[in-house]
Amino acid sequence: MVKLHHDRPVLTREDGQVLHPKHVTKRFAPLVRDAGLPPMILHGIRHSSATAALAAGEPLKVVAERLGHASTSISV
Repeated sequence: MVKLHHDRPVLTREDGQVLHPKHVTKRFAPLVRDAGLPPMILHGIRHSSATAALAAGEPLKVVAERLGHASTSISV
């Protein structure tokens, strides 16, 4: 589950307990492998998501804000 907390995404368990980022990262590799995908780093999905959003016509300002960038120049 993804909850918004102070405008930043936080991954939580079903009971609302916050997941530690290391737990999410550790669990990610087996999920990728089991899905038959090539090895990838969790942080890389952040960049892929931004690229896909821009390719789909999402405004740069919106993508930059979603990434938490203070300026659109950081996002390109």
